[in-house]
Amino acid sequence: MQEGRLLWIAVFVLMNCQSLGRVSLRSSRSQDTPVIDINLLSHPYDLQVVTEAIRSAVQLLRGSSIIPTEELVLGPKSLKDADIVVSSVLPAISL
Repeated sequence: MQEGRLLWIAVFVLMNCQSLGRVSLRSSRSQDTPVIDINLLSHPYDLQVVTEAIRSAVQLLRGSSIIPTEELVLGPKSLKDADIVVSSVLPAISL
């Protein structure tokens, strides 16, 4: 990041998730770690809520006279659902 520039970070917490994950045993050995599939944002409602949250944050940053925003370094190319999902949601799921 260049000196003299500001960094804004938005954090979203999804409440009342509809997506369901799974935890299963890898084997009967107690030393083996379980298999955990969090299945993050697999329910359409969860994906839509997160997409709308990101859209609102981008609109706030771009439209604010209080928060100086020249450009979004990371984030969606447009406010279309597909751009938001591809640039913001999918990278977060694959962490």
